[in-house]
Amino acid sequence: MARHDPLTGLPNRQFLREDFERLADQIAAGTRIAILCLDLDGFKAVNDAYGRATGDLLLRRVAERLQNCLRQSDILCRLGGDEFVVLRVGINSNAEARLLAQRLIDVIEVPYELAGTHVDLGIVVGLAVAPKGDQPVDERIKTADVALDRAKSDGRGTYVQYEPGMDAHLQAVQQM
Repeated sequence: MARHDPLTGLPNRQFLREDFERLADQIAAGTRIAILCLDLDGFKAVNDAYGRATGDLLLRRVAERLQNCLRQSDILCRLGGDEFVVLRVGINSNAEARLLAQRLIDVIEVPYELAGTHVDLGIVVGLAVAPKGDQPVDERIKTADVALDRAKSDGRGTYVQYEPGMDAHLQAVQQM
């Protein structure tokens, strides 16, 4: 139970850390790994308008949709609230990662019918692609999170891929 989200049944951050450490030894050097951080846009409005029970049902439906469009080898986790992470090992190119991000957006943004209520939901995605290295999964999530923040400023239905230096502003603010 400590390694899974009780609402969706998905693995949580602790599971992701442990599984990534276990997988790291099996991943060939140079293999590219993609981390996609997903944030639901409009989820709070659903909770406010229809109540937490409807919000919980929506989160379960989102988890189902995500699971149905990913590979069996992908790792999907709910970090909490309306945040999810996808880890894919063996990404062939940045273009493949961007196609995955767009597919996730397309799947999640199809309207939901929840107990007779029509719900529109958006999503933004931050992604980071890098070859296997000694970088822990939390550092990889951090870079995808920086891209997610940039995607949020672009609005619903967008994704942004992390590029080196993208977090320079954040680091400057932190130093101040």
